[in-house]
Amino acid sequence: MRIASLLALLAALFACGSEATPRAVSPDEDTSSALAASGAEPNGAHLKKRKRKARGQLGEDEVRSAESLLPQGCNEGKDDCLPPESFVDKLCSGVHPELALHMFRGGSPWKRLYSRAVAPAFNGAGGPSISDERIQRGEELIALRRNTDAKLSQRGEMSVGTTAGYDLLRWNGSCVTLHDGEFTSKAPRRGLRHANVDWRSLGDRVQSTLREDELISRAIVARRKECRGITLGRVTRKCVEQERSLVAAIVDYVRAGGELPAPSERL
Repeated sequence: MRIASLLALLAALFACGSEATPRAVSPDEDTSSALAASGAEPNGAHLKKRKRKARGQLGEDEVRSAESLLPQGCNEGKDDCLPPESFVDKLCSGVHPELALHMFRGGSPWKRLYSRAVAPAFNGAGGPSISDERIQRGEELIALRRNTDAKLSQRGEMSVGTTAGYDLLRWNGSCVTLHDGEFTSKAPRRGLRHANVDWRSLGDRVQSTLREDELISRAIVARRKECRGITLGRVTRKCVEQERSLVAAIVDYVRAGGELPAPSERL
């Protein structure tokens, strides 16, 4: 009887000890529990998230600042979304590569057209032409202004035959003029082209933002490695290839709607 009572007492003590004794935890585990109880994220993740949110907010501010320098989009249901004439006059009086990136940015409302053949890069709006870079077949362009024979006559320009068409913006920031029949509204299934984006023509803030993209950053490093002698006039085939890779990475980033700071250019 005494032995049975002793065994029962030991069993009760053992059970009580197992419930009352806390399990040892590491400092990290204890911190995680406290953060979880407060609704925060463990291991500093909440701080990283705040930093990401702050950067995202800065990006939105930059986008709003950039949009203030660009014409507003068109009303819904309008077939041709074209910027106002006053903006086009200023845009086509020079070459504006940073503004072009914003205009071509994925999700922008502007009307796209595509060249049907290789053509001279002639700026019929009176501004400079980048004549050493011809328009390529399948090149993506943004329609800026519709030109008709009547409008040309009002400007005092002579029209021979049918010269109706568009003033258009290229990826390099220059304007070109094409006539009806030289472009199409259907994007090519293969071989979508773009004018060259000159990295050196972009401002420091734009370059800094683009460098944050991993693919663009890699392309910049590869280009720098292969184009060391470019300042001395030595351009190798690999340098040309890396230059094209960099431009392609920038174009893909912009077409995907990548963030861009406000352009340093003013119209």
